[in-house]
Amino acid sequence: DRRPVTAPEHAVLYAVTMIGIAHRPTPRRSAAASTAMIAALLLLVAAPSGVLSFPPPPPPKPMTTTTSTARRPRGGAPGAVVVDGDALRRRGGTAPTKTTTPPPLVRPLRSSAASSNEGDAAATSSSSAQQRQQQQQQEPPPPPLPIIPNSPIDVTPAPPRHPSPLSLTVDELGELLGGFGRAQSAWDCLREGIDPLLYYDDAIDESTLDASVAECVRGLIPPSTRGGLMECLPPRRRTQGMGRGALRVLGKVMEGATSSSSSSEAERTRKKESTIGIEGGIATLSHIRTSRDGTTKLLVKLASDGLEVETVIIPWDERGSSTLCISSQVGCRQGCTFCATGRMGRLRSLTSDEILSQVYFARKVCRTLSVLPIDGVVFMGMGEPADNSDAVVKAAEILTERMGFGLARQRVTISTVAPNPDAFRRLGRAPAALAWSVHASRDELRKKLVPTTKYAMEELAKGYVDAMLSRPKKLRTSMLEVALIERVNDDPEEADHLADFALGMMERVPDMKLMVNLIPFNDIGHATYRKPSMERVYAFQERLTSKGVFCFIRTTRGDDESAACGQLATKKNKKQVAVST
Repeated sequence: DRRPVTAPEHAVLYAVTMIGIAHRPTPRRSAAASTAMIAALLLLVAAPSGVLSFPPPPPPKPMTTTTSTARRPRGGAPGAVVVDGDALRRRGGTAPTKTTTPPPLVRPLRSSAASSNEGDAAATSSSSAQQRQQQQQQEPPPPPLPIIPNSPIDVTPAPPRHPSPLSLTVDELGELLGGFGRAQSAWDCLREGIDPLLYYDDAIDESTLDASVAECVRGLIPPSTRGGLMECLPPRRRTQGMGRGALRVLGKVMEGATSSSSSSEAERTRKKESTIGIEGGIATLSHIRTSRDGTTKLLVKLASDGLEVETVIIPWDERGSSTLCISSQVGCRQGCTFCATGRMGRLRSLTSDEILSQVYFARKVCRTLSVLPIDGVVFMGMGEPADNSDAVVKAAEILTERMGFGLARQRVTISTVAPNPDAFRRLGRAPAALAWSVHASRDELRKKLVPTTKYAMEELAKGYVDAMLSRPKKLRTSMLEVALIERVNDDPEEADHLADFALGMMERVPDMKLMVNLIPFNDIGHATYRKPSMERVYAFQERLTSKGVFCFIRTTRGDDESAACGQLATKKNKKQVAVST
């Protein structure tokens, strides 16, 4: 009847088995049979009354059967399994096979009459199975899922891949390459935006090592040479090679990182016949644009599907360094009304390799175009980090790895709009500072600015406080971000409410340093939103500081090239290069 066996039935089966063992009239086996009968009676009485309970039997393991694709002769090699409707039996044959995994079944007992006709039934069922298989092969594949903006789940998830050297620590890479020194040599290159697989392979033309930057700036920089790149490496690594064996292993690692189930056979063949590194294997630098204030916007094209993300290098002359703003997703589903990325919807999340490739290309641009070096990274580009928390946390770990990109934990900031209270806990695993894009502390107004908000600010504040309490004291420095929009959220009353909101959280978290970052709205073509005057921005700041809340105003950078906060939407300057489709 195809149902689980009950505990009393288990007892009866056990007793019958013991009696069968004790069929010979020996004293020892007669005693065993008597013991089995007594145990069975006790089980029959105890199991229904609940005195004795049996754990449910484990589910049967799925059978791996082999479906015949052609009729096999009886004299063939043994071992193949033929599926015959509800029955399975062994037959000989060497025809090609196809592996399937049918659902587990509880098979009924078969009569001798059915067994006598087994051969005819097998032939008929096998023929029917072949017809069904041919029909399925002729059916067209189902259409791809549509891209739905603001979908609660990733419509297109990040393609499954093995990690590339960018996502491996020195220790992990050293185990693969067979030496810690080789792994250090590889990471010394990656840290400067140099692909070690191409740099250490003498067969690769050295002029191609930085060709991606040269193509974007139309040959304004001289071709790179290995001698020139050697000067960028630490002195102890300049005379150290990688070795042919290590290069082959590194090539295998990159081949696994750039291959996915969606890759075509031609693409996989091309990758086997050529050397595929970070550039072309994970992502490609397709566009560079520098604004009047020196802010440099990069457009990075992902190798797996051709989608693009933006990253921005923001130089600070007074500090002698730059801050890099990177993306965690292609698009965003949060739909903030003041943000251009929110209009794209969320296309898919990035892998940790794709996130870190933005840092790799930014370091390359800084080296080749003499941009101030990067000493800080902020996850404030395209996408919501909480919707891609695992990849973001992994990327932050590599960014702050001493032998990786080597950034200080306090110089890496992850900003989230907090889709739910648990977002802070998930992102709090990263060795980085946290920032909360609040934009308004009153529920009604925040719902207007962030339409996807589902939780009250007090609920989100509790999740924020709990995450801060679980963090080390050195990582309890945090920031509340507010995009100020004229006559929308820049009134003095909003400043007062925000100050009380911030002070309430500070009281609940010892040793927490909380500051408010005011971001004057950057134009994205909204019908009614306007940038507030600096008088209103200064008045809002003074209102907060008068109540004891530290507050600073973010300097607008790169707005003439749509590189400022809220303006990122993979848009190229049509005068420079055609818009990619």
